[in-house]
Amino acid sequence: MKRYGVDKNSLVLAYRANILSVVKYAAPAWYPYVTENSKLQLESIQKLALKIIYPEMDHYEQRLCTTKLEKLNDDFEMTCII
Repeated sequence: MKRYGVDKNSLVLAYRANILSVVKYAAPAWYPYVTENSKLQLESIQKLALKIIYPEMDHYEQRLCTTKLEKLNDDFEMTCII
């Protein structure tokens, strides 16, 4: 989509709808059993997507702030509190 000139806001919306929704599907059921290594791999999905959308930004935290997203694992932790 980026290659075809889709604006950054639309790319973030596409990420939320097509990738994030799949990654977060049924998280309360499976996330408590995820290993630390798997948590790092999950976070890397979001890091890569945001780096593709915002390559001019140097830090993941900047990208999170710009998109108003949280770190994926922090979001999972909040979602899965029992």
